Amino acid sequence: MCWINALTFHLFLRKQKDQFMKNLIHLSCLAIMFLLCACHSKKETQVKPVYTATTPLVESISLPQSYVANIASQRNIEVHSQQTGILQDVYVSEGQFVKAGQPLFRIAIVGANEEIAKAKAAAEQASIDLQNVTTLTDNKVLSNNAKRMATAKLKGAEADYQLAVLHKRLSLIRAPFSGILGRIPNKAGSLVEPSDLLTSLSDNSKVFAYFNISETDYLDFRLHPERFSQSPLQLVLANGDVFPASGKILDIGGQFDSSTGTIAVRAVFSNANNLLRNGQTGTIKLFIQKKKMQY
Repeated sequence: MCWINALTFHLFLRKQKDQFMKNLIHLSCLAIMFLLCACHSKKETQVKPVYTATTPLVESISLPQSYVANIASQRNIEVHSQQTGILQDVYVSEGQFVKAGQPLFRIAIVGANEEIAKAKAAAEQASIDLQNVTTLTDNKVLSNNAKRMATAKLKGAEADYQLAVLHKRLSLIRAPFSGILGRIPNKAGSLVEPSDLLTSLSDNSKVFAYFNISETDYLDFRLHPERFSQSPLQLVLANGDVFPASGKILDIGGQFDSSTGTIAVRAVFSNANNLLRNGQTGTIKLFIQKKKMQY
């Protein structure tokens, strides 16, 4: 009886095992079919990208090169007295615009009028002496050498008189050209000498911009000037604004700086509104035309 029960239990376990294997196979087949369907659906919905073939655009463009520049007036001079004296009058103020020939200062020169009178008297005396010597020479009393000496003495006296008048005239200092005055360190009543600075005068109608370029840019400029002539220079001011007038290159220095490998360039800008002053700084933008650039 026991072995019958054992056989029955064994058959039951085998039947359950066969049923489990069938179920496992069915589930595996369903999973495989599901994956195949999912992959097939994904392949059907995937869109292939389309690319348009083209060629690069070839065109000549202008690329800016920037250089730090120092600005200088086309004429900037120091005004000095040509002789020692007292600064008697100051007719102008600092920063004032003056015209050519306008009085700036008057120097009081001690004894200037007396020197003129003395030289004039000496010239008149020499003229009288020449007349007397001429009469004596005509009467054969004196030789012709005496007359020549009297003539030379008269010319010397006249030159001294003219020099005295010139010294008097130089006491009034005038502006040699139109421009803007700088600082006036000496006040009326000061003792001034030729080495003392009275003021400075700047003609800012045009200004020069000095900047340095590399050897490569220098060679491009000299060998291919057509690349530079098409575009004028731009001057960017210290606050970032672009100066309204354009400039042009005037000349290039005679030699390179061996320590920096650069060479000096001078450009000119018209400065009709007197915005630019001597000593300012800015940035020069030089537009270089590049041939056959692709982009």
